[in-house]
Amino acid sequence: MGLNEADTCREFITPALQAAGWTGTRLREQYAFTDGRIFGPNRRGERKRADYLLCYTPTFPLAVTEAKPEGAARNGIQQARE
Repeated sequence: MGLNEADTCREFITPALQAAGWTGTRLREQYAFTDGRIFGPNRRGERKRADYLLCYTPTFPLAVTEAKPEGAARNGIQQARE
């Protein structure tokens, strides 16, 4: 049985990003970056969320990193593009 997304983040991605110097306010996990698509005056869609947001400074985001369960990397390409 492969690792799920949370296990992949905890065991591989977070330690690798921290070892590369992405720490503190430069690394944000489970970061919501939209309020959701507006469908009407009182209705919004689901918020967009990145597994990791890498920032140059606290107010200058550089990159979004999307995590997927072991063996499902191709499924994350479209999600990261959106």
